[in-house]
Amino acid sequence: MTKIDYRSIGEGPPVVLIHAGFLDQRMWFDTSRALSSNYRVITYDVRGAGGSARDDVDHSPRADLNALLDELGIERVALVGASMGARIALEFAAAQPDRTSSAVLCSLALPEFVTSDCDGMLQEFVGALTEGRLEDATQLFTRMWFDGRREMSSVDAGQRAAFVDLVDLTFASTFVHQQWRTLEEIGPLEQIRTPTLFVTGQDDWPDIHDTVAALDALMPDSARVSIQGAAHTLNLDRPRELVRLIDCFLSAHP
Repeated sequence: MTKIDYRSIGEGPPVVLIHAGFLDQRMWFDTSRALSSNYRVITYDVRGAGGSARDDVDHSPRADLNALLDELGIERVALVGASMGARIALEFAAAQPDRTSSAVLCSLALPEFVTSDCDGMLQEFVGALTEGRLEDATQLFTRMWFDGRREMSSVDAGQRAAFVDLVDLTFASTFVHQQWRTLEEIGPLEQIRTPTLFVTGQDDWPDIHDTVAALDALMPDSARVSIQGAAHTLNLDRPRELVRLIDCFLSAHP
């Protein structure tokens, strides 16, 4: 198995927290501590992030997760994903329904998804990254995926600084080798029976909300909730509220 760096804390039903792109498992450490009184909480670095392998070969993040669960001897698991991590969880639930007890998909983002609302910033980010202007790239990435549609004056400076510390632009070298199935390849979403909660931030980009609403309308056992005052990185914006939502949903769908 490719080296996947992970951490497991707590005892109880297993739940895996999957981080967003260009971040790593550290984004979940406060959340995992809060959940560990009721669950065995596993966080891990997706290939190319944190302490996991950074090999530049084509790979499936879903298959890596499956291999990690095999390594840990976990037969059935609840999944919580953020942004890219939510996409990994969705693919896994579709491919391994008997292995997925429930899923909480936060700020679901699709690899083929380019939001028209921040397309200019996205192009600037790619340009800065390509040209090696890492400070500019980090600030653009933060404006897109932490600030969202909020005015800077309404953003908590400490939470924003914590986000900046988590950004890892070297993930780009492995990100391009991730192999995803399209929604058509995943199969009819109407056949995904895993109990699923979609969570979005009120101030995230409208296209994120539209995408989540469309998926929620298709899936037979799903629900959707939006957190006021939050943008894309829900666990930093509203940590206590997100933990409460996760705990309530997982306890209702063991």
